[in-house]
Order: sequence, then C-alpha cells, then structure tokens
Amino acid sequence: MASLPAPRTGSVCFGFADSFLLSIQVDDPTSDGILVMSRTTIQTPDAPAAIGTYSQAVRVGNTVYISGQIPLDPATMEVVSDEPVAQIDRVFANLAAICEASGGAINDIVSLRVLLTDLGNFPHVNEIMAKHMSEPYPARAAFEVSALPKGVGVEIEAIMDLGSSS
Repeated sequence: MASLPAPRTGSVCFGFADSFLLSIQVDDPTSDGILVMSRTTIQTPDAPAAIGTYSQAVRVGNTVYISGQIPLDPATMEVVSDEPVAQIDRVFANLAAICEASGGAINDIVSLRVLLTDLGNFPHVNEIMAKHMSEPYPARAAFEVSALPKGVGVEIEAIMDLGSSS
C-alpha cells in the first residue's frame, strides 16, 4: 500500500467585528477529492472568556460547537446573581453573543444540552428560552447534576448550523 503524502498546513487570522477568529486549515491539493474542512476557533469579548483548556466555540464547516456557558458577566467574569432566572437569562445572552461572533444568530442553534443543579428550575429555562429564541425551537436535553463550575445553577452548551448562509 502506498503511503500518503504529508498534508500541507497553513493558518490564517481574521478579525470579525469585536471578535477574534483563528482559522486553521489543513489543505492538501494531492488529496484526490477528499474534502478537508477547516476548523475555526471562535472567541468574543461579549461572552465570558474560557476558564479552562477549551474554546468558547469551534466552527467546522457550517457547524459551530459552542462550549457550555455559565452565567458569568463577560466584563467582570463574576456570576451575575444567585437567582435562577437571572442566571438562565445571562447564559442565553452569552450563547447569543457567541452565535453572533460565529456569523450566525441564536435561532441558528439546532441542539441544546442544559445542565441544572435543580431540575425544579426547568420551567424557568422554558420561559427564558422563549424570550431569546423563536420557533422552531432546537432539539434539547436537560439533566440535573450535582455541581457546576463556580457554584452556578445552570450551564448550557449548543450546536449551531449556519447552513448555506455563511
């Protein structure tokens, strides 16, 4: 069996509004039609900075994988409130900021994973979600967990499809 040639690599940096995008693309013109998709890291000051070894979001093709957002104020990196409604509202605002930095909108989200330390707060998720999003709503799963980072009561991660619009 013949060995494949080493792929050629390159990187490109872009500025997008108030965001910084870093695109890393592996491109090998000898790949005989094999599609190689670029991987773009999304970072915006309008959402909390990552507090660990992860990115706010990663775009591959037209799909954006948004890391779990907790209710931190992006300006102060402090939890916005102990109150569940305020926490959930801040999380959706953070998700919206990352969606916009990715070139989309919160209504482009196709899937949500909701983590709550008290599943009794799930009706608040429905209420706040309806405030930030419109039908058709994304697919969604919700789980009660014993603890979340910084002692918050909610974390939500998302997958966004930019379709052919971007």
